[in-house]
Amino acid sequence: YLKDFGREAGGNDIHNKFGINSKFTDLQAIIGLAQFEDLEQRIHHKRSLFERYKANLSKVDGIKLVENDTRYVTPWFYEILCDNPQKIKDALTKFEIGFRPMYPPINSQKSVNVEGKFPVSTYVGKQGLWLPSSSNLTMQQIDFICDVISQKQL
Repeated sequence: YLKDFGREAGGNDIHNKFGINSKFTDLQAIIGLAQFEDLEQRIHHKRSLFERYKANLSKVDGIKLVENDTRYVTPWFYEILCDNPQKIKDALTKFEIGFRPMYPPINSQKSVNVEGKFPVSTYVGKQGLWLPSSSNLTMQQIDFICDVISQKQL
């Protein structure tokens, strides 16, 4: 629990106890330092991927890409809010495109357990999806993902 954010099992977002992320290793540090060499190119590519998602999804009814100001921020994850997330999940699954639901509201986590109504975090937890966000994605892959989301590929 302590080394994995208090999660009950790796890869899920259910936090039963308090925990931190203490999994960083020396090898990861060496790799991270080496990646600084092409950091500017990676930042440019990640911003370009976001802008491509934004351009492709801006006119899709029932989908809203969570906004980022790429002049100041490099979005490493690409999130959408969906009127009908199950429809989008089914379409992405049909084409074996990875995604993840957004985090459940933090107040509902067992480790926090705060009573009350939190409409924004509840909405995001139910309607939000993370789209593929690998640095290795191409513009053509982004176009295909967006075509699936907009139902052009079904």
